[in-house]
Order: sequence, then structure tokens, then C-alpha cells
Amino acid sequence: MQGPPPSNVSQRGMGIGLALVRQLVELHGGAVAVATPGADQGSTFSCHFPTVIEPTSQAGSEFTHLMAAQPRKLLYVEDNDDARAVMSEMLRLSGYDVKEAATGAEALAAAALERPDAILLDIGLPDMNGYEVARKMRMLPNLRAVPVVALTGYGESREKDAATQVGFSANLTKPGDPDELTRTVEAVLAATKER
Repeated sequence: MQGPPPSNVSQRGMGIGLALVRQLVELHGGAVAVATPGADQGSTFSCHFPTVIEPTSQAGSEFTHLMAAQPRKLLYVEDNDDARAVMSEMLRLSGYDVKEAATGAEALAAAALERPDAILLDIGLPDMNGYEVARKMRMLPNLRAVPVVALTGYGESREKDAATQVGFSANLTKPGDPDELTRTVEAVLAATKER
């Protein structure tokens, strides 16, 4: 029998997976439905997609300008494989070049090698927390100016204060809304460009 996970391991069962599925399905014009016959009888989850998507007068999303010849490079750090895969795909659909990492060590290696334009960093990682990862990134000369956005499953003010002290450019609570995430990335990139 295993004991409880170490305190720095991210918590499971926060409903992030279903929220990400809903957001991804809605990005494709679909809807998610949940049905259950009653307590202890299970649930059925259905995804419905339109067979034909009517062209609209609006040419793509509000972020179509991201689909440039040279997309912005993002490093997305998240230890939950499903959440990372879904959100990374959403970001790619928005026009970003996304590299992924599942641990703090992977994040440090990928950031040093890739030199991304921005980093999306989960706070609850299995080997070290996101604050420690951010501190180590800030010690590397080529990463000092790279904006880092904290992603946390808990929106408590003390976490936001800790993120600010470490040098995060922004703080978002998971599960993130794809549009809010993209707006935040664009805002921190714009702020970095103005410096």
C-alpha cells in the first residue's frame, strides 16, 4: 500500500480534464453533454460536433494574426499528461509553436535549449515546484527576460503573491480558458517587447 504523495506533487481530481475537453470541443464548434441514470450508476459523456461549419464573415479567431510565418515559441510545463496534451494542442491551433515539459528538470533543459518567447509553468510539479523552477530560470542569462506565466490549480492570493515575488509575469488559475490564456501570453509578450 502506497502512502500519500509528496507535498510537491500536484493534486489530481480537480476537474481539469473535463473542463479542457469541453473547451477543445467548443473550439471546434461542438458541445459536451453528460448524463447519468442516478447515483452509483455511472455517467455517459458525449461530444457532439457539427457536420458542416458555415463560413462566417469573420476570418478566423481574434488571434489569427498569430498564424505568421514565424510563430511565437512557447514552453508549456505541466505534469498532467492529458491536460498538457489538450492545452498544447489548443495553443498550436492558435498559431504558437509549443514545446512541452512534464517536470522541472525537463523545463529547465528545454528552456535553455529552445529559448522560448514565453513559458507557461505549472506550480505543482513532481520533482520541484514551479517557484523553484522560475528562480533557476531567472539565474540563466538567456532566460532572464523571458516572460513566465504561473499556472496553478488554486487561486489563493498567497500563491499569487509568491509568484510575483519570484518574477512571474502573470498568474492564471487552472483549468484555464484558452482565450484568457492566449490573451495573457500576448499581453506578457507585448510588455516584454516594450521594455
